[in-house]
Amino acid sequence: MSDLEMTKTQWTSLANTLRKLVQEHVATEESEIFDLASDQFDQEQLNEMGSEMHVEKARIFMIVV
Repeated sequence: MSDLEMTKTQWTSLANTLRKLVQEHVATEESEIFDLASDQFDQEQLNEMGSEMHVEKARIFMIVV
């Protein structure tokens, strides 16, 4: 992609579109996976996995930003 000649506005638009699509995909996946997980794990296990997920998201976000 770095070989493509695009203006800053075009890159920003493309990045925003990609971000929106990824967010929608993640939301769909999380809702489906969370529904399945709630059938397989007790509340304590779900809470622990949720805490681990939040820590990992924060770690990844700090790397990306």
